[in-house]
Amino acid sequence: RDGITLAATGAHAGLRAAARPLVARLAATDETFAIRLRDMLMAGFFRAEPVEGHAADMVTLFAEALPQAAAA
Repeated sequence: RDGITLAATGAHAGLRAAARPLVARLAATDETFAIRLRDMLMAGFFRAEPVEGHAADMVTLFAEALPQAAAA
C-alpha cells in the first residue's frame, strides 16, 4: 500500500497515472487506507506544487479514488 501510494503521489507523472487505478481499488476495499489517503491529499492541496502537473493529478486521484469524499 505504501509503495503504491508513493507512486501515485510522487514526482513522476507516468507512475502517478499508472498507480491511480490501484489506489482506487485499494481505497474501495480498505476504509482505513481511504481515510489516510483522504487526509494526506487534503493536506497536500494547501502546499506548493512540487513538480508541474502534480496538483492536477492529486485532484484527479482524489476524485477517482475517493468519490464519496469528493462528493461530500
